Amino acid sequence: MVKDRKGEQSTTLRPRSPEYIKEKMIENVLENFDFEKCHYVMTALKWHWFGRGVPTVEDLKHSARERLEFAIKGATDKKDRLPLNSYYFCSSGGLKATAWRNRYGHLEAINLEFVIAEWDSDGDYVTSNKNEDKTA
Repeated sequence: MVKDRKGEQSTTLRPRSPEYIKEKMIENVLENFDFEKCHYVMTALKWHWFGRGVPTVEDLKHSARERLEFAIKGATDKKDRLPLNSYYFCSSGGLKATAWRNRYGHLEAINLEFVIAEWDSDGDYVTSNKNEDKTA
């Protein structure tokens, strides 16, 4: 928000300002993300949030905005020394928001995902696995 001359909050953001760009990026994601599909899957899986039941589409949108804003804040935090081409993410309740910043510390891109399953592995697992078959 920008303060006007009288000290009151103005809802007008300057075009091309970092805040304006951030807000437009969030709006674009929220307008195009398929929250209805997420709700359908969560209903089918009986995926409850915090004992409140399956979240509504509006709950999902609100949570998505929070995740996106948190990821953006983390990625653009000037005190954080993320290496070039790195990202910051925030996830909860199946929603995962990711934000990338450029080498100047400005917001580069954002992403929103609905994750129901994920797995990764690295070399540490392979070299430390004691149950490996010793026949080679």
